[in-house]
Amino acid sequence: MHLFFRRLFQTLKDFLFPPVCSACNSLLPYPLKYVCPACEINFVASYTAHGVVIPKMQYLKENYNLQEAFALYPFSKDGSIEKMLYALKYRGQKSVGVYFGKKLAAYLAKNLPPFDGLIGVPLHSKRKNLRGYNQVDIMGQTVEELLSIPYYPSVLKRVVSTPPLSQTTRDRRTVLANAFAGCFDALPPGGHFLLMDDIFTTGATLEACLNVLSSSSHYRFSIATIAYRI
Repeated sequence: MHLFFRRLFQTLKDFLFPPVCSACNSLLPYPLKYVCPACEINFVASYTAHGVVIPKMQYLKENYNLQEAFALYPFSKDGSIEKMLYALKYRGQKSVGVYFGKKLAAYLAKNLPPFDGLIGVPLHSKRKNLRGYNQVDIMGQTVEELLSIPYYPSVLKRVVSTPPLSQTTRDRRTVLANAFAGCFDALPPGGHFLLMDDIFTTGATLEACLNVLSSSSHYRFSIATIAYRI
């Protein structure tokens, strides 16, 4: 009965407020919820899937002895991927996080060996309270649900409230110095973990996180982002 009323509510909601494509704002045909076919067909396939090395990711892979390092999509200014990520982060469209989480889960299941856990790049509490959620948590929890890989949202904590990196003219590594702290208590005693973020630009955020995570020799790490700025 509870499921019946939940589905009825969702049907009424979709009728009164029909879902639109988060990339182009066109109405979505039933049962689509995230992006229209016209936008999705134009998404560029993964760099990694085509064997193209992303230089800045390769730098992190070599310097931190990472097992894997990849992004699902390249993106450019005002492109569909950027618009979707903007909608996720600043317009409250959490369903976009579910969509990208599903894409990441499909890629992991098809291309990589199982991970022992997922770790998300955290937001500072001030920004998370303002936004209402961490977009990386939505993606991580979606992957956890689909692949049964545990998601650990509290291994990393953002202890310094830094300005948005896209708005700062300072060196990003300097801005992020000591911005993160780690707590390994929730993790099993060892294993291979995937560090996740939404966007890879210079790699400074992931590098700051890896500086914390690599302080423990009990774990192996890989990194993945949804998009890589070209």
